[in-house]
Amino acid sequence: MCHIDPDIDSLPLNAELNKVRRLLRLCFCSFSKTLSPKRRLLNKAVFCLVCIYQIFNTLEIVYALSTLTLEATNMSNLLVRLAFSFQVTVSLYFVFDWQRKCKFRSFAAAIHQVQNSAGCIENRASLGRLLIVFRVFITLTIIFFAVLHLTFLLDVKLDAFSLRKFSSDITKVLFLGWNFFCVVYSSFASSIGIFMYSLFTYGAVLEARLFNNKLTALGKVTMSPTNLMNELVERINEHGRLGKAVRELDGMCEVFAFLMLGSTIPVSAITLLQLLGTRNMPLINFFMSVPLVAMNCMLLISLTAIPAMLHNVLDRSKHHLYGNLRVWQTFDKDVYVVANSLATHLNQPDLGISVWGFAMVSKPLILTTISVMVTCIAFLLELRKRPL
Repeated sequence: MCHIDPDIDSLPLNAELNKVRRLLRLCFCSFSKTLSPKRRLLNKAVFCLVCIYQIFNTLEIVYALSTLTLEATNMSNLLVRLAFSFQVTVSLYFVFDWQRKCKFRSFAAAIHQVQNSAGCIENRASLGRLLIVFRVFITLTIIFFAVLHLTFLLDVKLDAFSLRKFSSDITKVLFLGWNFFCVVYSSFASSIGIFMYSLFTYGAVLEARLFNNKLTALGKVTMSPTNLMNELVERINEHGRLGKAVRELDGMCEVFAFLMLGSTIPVSAITLLQLLGTRNMPLINFFMSVPLVAMNCMLLISLTAIPAMLHNVLDRSKHHLYGNLRVWQTFDKDVYVVANSLATHLNQPDLGISVWGFAMVSKPLILTTISVMVTCIAFLLELRKRPL
């Protein structure tokens, strides 16, 4: 149940999130207590129908992959559809769970307690740009799926995309209409999940950057040992609250990051292979495959770039302290003790967003991911040249 102070909605992070609530209501994805019971019941019914459809679609694709003899093109198409169905099912669950338990509103309150959201307030424009990117992405996604379904409806031959056979035109139109609604609904919910994940992680980045700036400015106003020691104690308390908020965020997102990353990495390689495989097909296949590659690349960047930025900013906090000579040139024993305590407090390499505890989302992880993807693509390309 959700028992959060309504004033939390005015905090910078929630203020940005509130801007998409109208879209949530419009697309039957909102489960807020402020809705009427009938509307909330309708939203849950639509949500359950789409979830059941996506789960059924996933099982159907798994059955096809395990029992049918497929060509390479159809295999790639089915694997992409399987990953998409899996990802949107995961996103639907987490979007529902995060709203039901008010987890992000709770995190917004926790991050506000660190520095009164000063970092987010100073960088409202940066938070607003994330919302612009979200709106552009969801608009382009809807346009892409609308064009794709229109080509199916008009019987335009797409060798890179397969479609089941229908007994009549009416059945085909009804199926494509229902499938388009489910795909758009699922894409929107998935995009909302990624937006929430990115927005609140970036909020933590902004607060961590402000904290690092405070470390750099220690002793700038006065070199009095007493005042400097008080500042150091205050920074210890702030970092304790910041670490608690980041760990709360990690607890909310670690499973989501694990499942989404685990499915996005292979499907990015598969969509690229699918794109490369369109060279002997009509040009429309190439143009319809490019958006898939672009969407997967954007998804991969969203899942890794901002969390890696957060890990890097938190990891470099101790360098800001060590580089501030005003702290170490006081030659005061009490200041040294408190400064060393702060340095020990800052040395938390596991602070950030993890992949279900297996690894931290960091720059080395991104480099490893890219290396593995390039190796897999090279291997699969070589394998396609040598038919068994």
